[in-house]
Amino acid sequence: MAKFTHNSARSFENWFNFQISHIFALISLLYICILFLNRVFILADIALFEIFKERNQLSLFNFLYGSQYFITLIWLVWKFSVTALILWMGCFMFGYKVTYHALWKWVMCCEIIFIILELIKFLWFFLISGDPNYNEILAFSLYRS
Repeated sequence: MAKFTHNSARSFENWFNFQISHIFALISLLYICILFLNRVFILADIALFEIFKERNQLSLFNFLYGSQYFITLIWLVWKFSVTALILWMGCFMFGYKVTYHALWKWVMCCEIIFIILELIKFLWFFLISGDPNYNEILAFSLYRS
């Protein structure tokens, strides 16, 4: 009779056997698409921005929001690197032998949770009727102080 064995380490390696560059590009494109959709459908409908548009005073905002598309890539690399480093140091302190590369992949896969939250925020403001104000948009921010 054959014995069925389950090697959890091999299962983990098979599950996360993908190219980092492909997943990073996918996550980056998703974030940039969400930023673009927020800009086009939500921020354009805020009354304050409509007033600024009539007065032609949106040039600074357009520059700052446009630079956000490029800063997103740098921000994601920084976020993944710092999070993976903290987890790697914790694993090292407790004696686990995990490579930094494997933790970077794991952190990228966990980033999907935050993408889902951004999509929920977008759908909330897109589907709810009414004119959102800037404070309502900031209330949904994960990084507000």
